[in-house]
Amino acid sequence: MIWILVDSKPFINEWHDELDHILLNDFNIDISNYDKSFLPHISLFTSGENDKINSMYRELKNDFKGLDFSINKFVIGSSKHKDEYIEIQ
Repeated sequence: MIWILVDSKPFINEWHDELDHILLNDFNIDISNYDKSFLPHISLFTSGENDKINSMYRELKNDFKGLDFSINKFVIGSSKHKDEYIEIQ
């Protein structure tokens, strides 16, 4: 997996905490240790061959420095339910 960290803003952390609360109380999806110390990020890949992902990371890592991104879709998933996710546009 390749993550690009995103500047944290209070509303992002509040939104994430509320999502954890909904997943736990409405869908019985436990809060993972990762979510307890959540860092906002963009995931470029969630699976694949490690050698290829590492090679791509080395090629791309400098291209993303100092860029501004706009969010046009959130994709919400859970490691417990890897093939199930929600898209919000």
